[in-house]
Amino acid sequence: METRPKVGGATLLVGVPGDGPACRSVRGPFRAVAPLELRDSRPIIVESQRGEMTGRDTGWRYIAGQPRVLVVADEEHRDPLAGRIAETVDGFAVETASTVDDAVAALDETVAVVVTTGTVPGGSATDLSRRVTDRDPPPGVVVFAETGDGSIDDELAGATAAGPVTLQPVTGSDPATWPVADPVTERGKEYRRRLERATESDALRTLFADPETSFFLTDRDGRYLRLGPWENGPDPDEALGETERAVPRRVDLSETWHEATLDVVESGAAEYGRVTTAGTDDQLAFETTRLPLIDDDGTVSGVVGYRRRIGDQQARAERLARRVERLEGFVEHISHDIRNPLLVADGYLDLARAGEDGALDRVADALHRMEELVDDVETLAGSDEAHATLERTDLHSVVTDVWEVTGLPTDGATLVLDVPDRTVVDAPEGELRLLFENCFVNAVEHGSTSPDSQTRQDAVEHAGPDVTVQVGTFDGGFYVADDGPGIPPERRDDVTERGFTTAEDGTGVGLAVVSGVADSNDWELRITDSRSPRDETAGDETGTSATDETGTSTAEDDERPGARFEFHDVMYVTDPDRTATPGETLELTDSADVGDVEVPGESTYDASADRWTVSGEGINVYRDQIGFHYVYATVEGDVRIEGTVAGVEDLYPFSKGGFMIRDSLDPDAPHGYVGRIASGEAEVLWGTEHGEYTRSQQFDAGSEQFDRFRLDREGSLVTCWVRRGGSWLPVDQRRVALSDPVHVGLAVCSVTPGESCAVTFEDVTVCRLESE
Repeated sequence: METRPKVGGATLLVGVPGDGPACRSVRGPFRAVAPLELRDSRPIIVESQRGEMTGRDTGWRYIAGQPRVLVVADEEHRDPLAGRIAETVDGFAVETASTVDDAVAALDETVAVVVTTGTVPGGSATDLSRRVTDRDPPPGVVVFAETGDGSIDDELAGATAAGPVTLQPVTGSDPATWPVADPVTERGKEYRRRLERATESDALRTLFADPETSFFLTDRDGRYLRLGPWENGPDPDEALGETERAVPRRVDLSETWHEATLDVVESGAAEYGRVTTAGTDDQLAFETTRLPLIDDDGTVSGVVGYRRRIGDQQARAERLARRVERLEGFVEHISHDIRNPLLVADGYLDLARAGEDGALDRVADALHRMEELVDDVETLAGSDEAHATLERTDLHSVVTDVWEVTGLPTDGATLVLDVPDRTVVDAPEGELRLLFENCFVNAVEHGSTSPDSQTRQDAVEHAGPDVTVQVGTFDGGFYVADDGPGIPPERRDDVTERGFTTAEDGTGVGLAVVSGVADSNDWELRITDSRSPRDETAGDETGTSATDETGTSTAEDDERPGARFEFHDVMYVTDPDRTATPGETLELTDSADVGDVEVPGESTYDASADRWTVSGEGINVYRDQIGFHYVYATVEGDVRIEGTVAGVEDLYPFSKGGFMIRDSLDPDAPHGYVGRIASGEAEVLWGTEHGEYTRSQQFDAGSEQFDRFRLDREGSLVTCWVRRGGSWLPVDQRRVALSDPVHVGLAVCSVTPGESCAVTFEDVTVCRLESE
């Protein structure tokens, strides 16, 4: 055994050549474990005083064992070169190998650098470099090339083509004079970086491949850069470069998830464990965590996160937390809204004391409204995020009553009511009252041309606001508009936030309540100008119109564009008493798969039981995701289809079967639909124009079940009906761009690509209609 000078307070022990094992250890800086005697050239075992250099002080990935430098050279250079590296390079164990084959056999992830010379037993430097760098990740290679005349042999230079190889020219044959520290250290650092990236890539591949959790990476615009496969998600390849809005999903949460991603980009704040639900009663609940992806300069370049489906118990806990938050908001809300009837009561009480006839009646009305407010808040506090139960409220009478109770008519405000007398809306009456009252008060307090309107102190003594407020309907919704100064576009996202106000004495609650009612009923709220052209919401053939000739749609002054609150995706019927006489009975004779269908559908009819069994596959009938099986008849003119959905196979909560009328078999064709989903709720679907996204609303019957469904087509007017307790109720009505002929029939979609769902229909009848 040869003893060399101490390095860093330790003795360097170097084994002498022999016929023993091919690899020997020479580690440093060192302390000897015990005096060792070399027998059969066994490896000399020493321990590093520094421990693993991949620990937390270095920031590198952990390696099981100290990173190694493997020296492969002829007998003349091997041990001197190993000793030189051990003396000058910190943090590596140094080992030697006698031949190319021995070196390759010794490779594992701890070998960070392979060092060789121009002469390698059993091969060449080029061959060694190629075989070493074939590994993944490849270690670095340093080739010390002796150059007597300053030139390097062409074959030796070819080693650099193998990969991460450094060709280091040296003069002289004594390794003790060679500059080994820089090339070996740099290649070692590069290898640890490659190993770290490879480990991270392996970990990410594992995470992204997990079918139970969907990991994702987006850019700052919400476009997917990476998306893991998931049972509830789209094809990862199809999602690349698309935002959440554009990818096909089986659940109606794309808009919510996209907006949440953009919020994280804008705020730079992480979002942990946000729970979102699809459908009614939380049939599907998902937990999502989003983290901002921060560049070196501190800007947010994207979002990384994961999403997973959670159980019913966790979804219920989240729903209770939301209810507590709602209750806290309602305490603030009732203190705000009760001010208006209090002002009315106070003003008319003074008039009553003065002997004015009818003043006490107005006081009584105001007190009654305060009682209603308390009841309404109790209703809201007990409700969940979205209503599932069908409720029918007369829109015309609610608007008229709320307008009178607020006392606004006597203050000089004008109401233009463009709502048919018997229009019925699917929403709780109490919530509609809250919505209209807050819209009306907002229009008066912020839309008046009167100088007093911002600091209105008395509902009776002052002349009051002179604003004109209009309420009307359009296809699929209703609106409240005024002819005041309007709301600047840059503030429209803020005005519905709780606490936002522009008035000195404002509470910032009113429009937050309006937004809350819209969310509670699964409506879309849009805020725009009253004067803006609105061809898509122009009047329809039911006698309603979006604007009035002298109303708010034509502002005289650019400074007073007016504010317009539009509520879309509202289930309502403008003519609930509409009747039609059944005529000639028709048969369902044809069938086809419509849209994106992998498994062909099929159907059978049992005449003895008057029962259809229809099996269909498809991703969904929602937005631009269209795929289903259709059993139909082709009809010209007005037509009706009705029947019972006796059962929907419980393949997926949103698997569906029902009754449809559509313009053609093109997946983008206009259509209307009413039916059931597997979880039991009823559903209406609308695509009113060619190429328009299909919209969905789901609801149930409450204590009673719907026993039959019906769909009527009269010209362009399509009405969805349900039967509850023996009585037919119209639940939704739209104008659909239907031509002649149309296809009317039974539609079934599994909402599970690759698997079919069976739906049973009973007592199905199709007939022509003779309008009365």
